[in-house]
Amino acid sequence: MSPEHGIGNYNDTNVSLTYAEFATILGVDSEFAANLSVMHDRLIPFRIGSLGQIQEWARDYDSNGSVPFTHISQLYGLFPGAQIDPRFNETLAHAANVSLLLRGDSSAGWPTAWRANLFARLLQGETAYYYMTRLISRYSYDNLWSINSVFQIDGNFGYLNVCTLGGSSAIAEMILQSHNGEIHLLPAIPSSWTQGSVSGLRARGGFTLDIIWSGGVLSSAMLTSTLGTFTRVRYNGTAIDLSVPRNGSVILESSNFQ
Repeated sequence: MSPEHGIGNYNDTNVSLTYAEFATILGVDSEFAANLSVMHDRLIPFRIGSLGQIQEWARDYDSNGSVPFTHISQLYGLFPGAQIDPRFNETLAHAANVSLLLRGDSSAGWPTAWRANLFARLLQGETAYYYMTRLISRYSYDNLWSINSVFQIDGNFGYLNVCTLGGSSAIAEMILQSHNGEIHLLPAIPSSWTQGSVSGLRARGGFTLDIIWSGGVLSSAMLTSTLGTFTRVRYNGTAIDLSVPRNGSVILESSNFQ
């Protein structure tokens, strides 16, 4: 599977792996969603190849050095998916890291931004930052549009909303992650980002966050709930449970995670 080819078609409808879940939540397209679920169950699960990598194909083509591309579509489960998570499955996370090392750097904007996101999800802030600086220094024009042989929209909306979709996403992922039932504060900030602040970042579960850090340490994080739901918040290896009323807010500091 290669990202530019899409996942597939069903009666001319592009399919994603989360479609069935959304259809169930919304109570629509039940027959279509059921068919997707059946097809999903037929997909080959993650396989770790002889080099310790996540295999892109059913056969271990990486082992003989025959891979002609730097494609990393086998890591969809790491980003934007969430099946591979270093907090909960170190084996798959390590294999994903091996895959990235084997596929190496890319010579274009969008895969560079994609690697920044992947390393942010692996909680490797320094490597994610390397790819962000590579993106802006090598693959961006002065107006922050990405440099590429063809126009690619995913290479033109990401660093600061104008450079690469993946780039702005990577910055957000380095500061805040909210998949697999947790809100993770400052999960992958590099050492060079000693201080900073963001406001209005959205997290899954209907939360808006304003975050401030100084000296590389969380100063405060204000969580505002639009729905009034339970959440788990993680920082620096410690997770705490919160229940925030609808339209209510709570302010957390690094001391809350000791």
